[in-house]
Amino acid sequence: MIPRQANLLRLYSNANEKWQGVPLYRAVVEAARRRKLAGASVFPV
Repeated sequence: MIPRQANLLRLYSNANEKWQGVPLYRAVVEAARRRKLAGASVFPV
C-alpha cells in the first residue's frame, strides 16, 4: 500500500566523501534499504 503522505530527503554530497571508509552516497542508500524505506536514488553531478 502506498502512503498518502511521504517525506523526501535530498542530500548533496561530494562523490569523494566517505563514511567509515565507504562512499557516503552508498552508506545512505544502504541505510535506507535496512530501514525498508520506499526508495533511494543517487544522481551524479
